[in-house]
Parts: sequence; C-alpha cells; structure tokens
Amino acid sequence: MRTVSRVVHLVAALVLGTALYAPAGIADPLLDIVRVVVVPALTITGVVLWKQAQLRSLIRRIRS
Repeated sequence: MRTVSRVVHLVAALVLGTALYAPAGIADPLLDIVRVVVVPALTITGVVLWKQAQLRSLIRRIRS
C-alpha cells in the first residue's frame, strides 16, 4: 500500500506540474484531467501517506 500510494502521488504531482508550467495550448486539455483526476488523487494519496500508521492500526483492528 505504501509504495503504490507514493507512486500515484508522484505521478499525479508530475502531471499537475506539467499542467501548470506547460504553454497554454498544451495545458488546456490537461486542466480538465487535473481538476477531475489529479487533484483528488493527490488529496487521497497525501492523506494516506500522512496517516499511514493510524490506517494500518485501524485495518489490524478491523481484521482481528
């Protein structure tokens, strides 16, 4: 879970950076993808990475 979250977070950050710094003609189609997919993905993976220890503890309690 940890590695997947990090990879998704890094890829989403790269797409966001590309959309922000790309010329206007290239960035226009990317902006919809950024709004709908990238920002939510960054938010979810960021929270997962931040609260990783608490999530593991919660998952262990649910399983047992």
